[in-house]
Amino acid sequence: MFRLCRRLTFVLIACVQLQVVQNEKIVKLLAITCECVQPKTLNITVCTLKQMPHDMAEVSVAVTLLQRPINNASLSALLIKRGYEDRAPMVDYTIDGCAFFRKKHRNFLATFAYKAMGLDKYSNLNHSCPYDHDILVDRYAFNGRAIGKIIPFGNGEFTFVTKWLAYNDLKAIVKIRFIVFDR
Repeated sequence: MFRLCRRLTFVLIACVQLQVVQNEKIVKLLAITCECVQPKTLNITVCTLKQMPHDMAEVSVAVTLLQRPINNASLSALLIKRGYEDRAPMVDYTIDGCAFFRKKHRNFLATFAYKAMGLDKYSNLNHSCPYDHDILVDRYAFNGRAIGKIIPFGNGEFTFVTKWLAYNDLKAIVKIRFIVFDR
C-alpha cells in the first residue's frame, strides 16, 4: 500500500510540476554502465554514451540473448539523487515488460516515459513477449533540452538504475548517471 501511495504521489507531483514549472532545465548524461549479472543467459556487447553538441547524447546498447525465448520479462527502475544513496530512492518502479507491451494504456507512468523519451524509434524492444532476438538500442538520440522541460524534480546529480529481470531472476543492471541544471 505504501509503494502504491508513493507512486501516486510521484505521478501527482509530476503532473502538477508539468503545469507550473516555467523555467527550463537541461539534462546532461554523464555516463552509462552495463553489468551482466548472469553471463550464461545474456551477453552485453555494446554499452556506449557519446556526447553530441547542443545538449544531445547518443546511447547505444546491444544485448545478445543466450537463452531464448524469454516469455516473462520485467524491469525495475530506481532514481537516486547523489548524496542520498542511504535513503529510499526518489522513484522505485517495477513493470511487467510483457504486460506493458500488450496493453500500454494500462500503465500511465511507464507509457509516458517510453513515449516522452522516444525509445520506440530507436529500440527493437517494442513488442510483447516472447523475445527471441537480440535486444538493441541503436544510437538513441537523447535530447537533454526536451527531457529537461518535462522532468518533475530539481537540480542535482542523479543515477537512474534499471534492473532487467527474466522469470523474476536478475539478469542485467544498467546505470545512467546524469546531471540536471537550469538553462
